[in-house]
Amino acid sequence: MDYDINDILLLLVSIKKTDLISDYLFENLGTLKIAKICEFALENNYIINNNGMYSLTSDGENYIEKLNKDLKKRGIDKWIVIPSNYKIDKISLEYIYLPNKI
Repeated sequence: MDYDINDILLLLVSIKKTDLISDYLFENLGTLKIAKICEFALENNYIINNNGMYSLTSDGENYIEKLNKDLKKRGIDKWIVIPSNYKIDKISLEYIYLPNKI
């Protein structure tokens, strides 16, 4: 699996809200990654394909809840999913930023 749970959550929440895969997802995840995540979701019965329109199943709803628990998301954060390529690693409190030019 070359995608993380945030990517799966992003796709499932997008399908739940719009019934389609938006251009936003293609820009952030890419076609190949979306295809792999859709294949994973279809195999596990999280989504169904109705003539090119995707719908979330009750298993998909339960999986969204499970992912939100795993990520410790609460409240409005459950529906705000940041693509993994926009996340940055946390730095330690001891880290000191030194600019190249002074």
